[in-house]
Amino acid sequence: CSALVHRVEGLESANTAQQLEIIKLKARVKKLERLNKVATTAVSIPILAAKPAVAAAITPISAAKPKVLKVVPAAPAVSTRK
Repeated sequence: CSALVHRVEGLESANTAQQLEIIKLKARVKKLERLNKVATTAVSIPILAAKPAVAAAITPISAAKPKVLKVVPAAPAVSTRK
């Protein structure tokens, strides 16, 4: 009976330690997500500023009449072998 009491106490302390670790990991994830959000926002700002320069570099393509190729069917090949 004493062994079971010690075993239960050990499991309870392990459970408490795991809960504490989960709380610490959740806080770490929240901090990293916040930092990632700030970093993503900082990276996206210069891209938005550079967008008009790219649009100005596009050259228009004239709508000329397309060239039409005539396809002539080839004569059937005659075999000279017997």
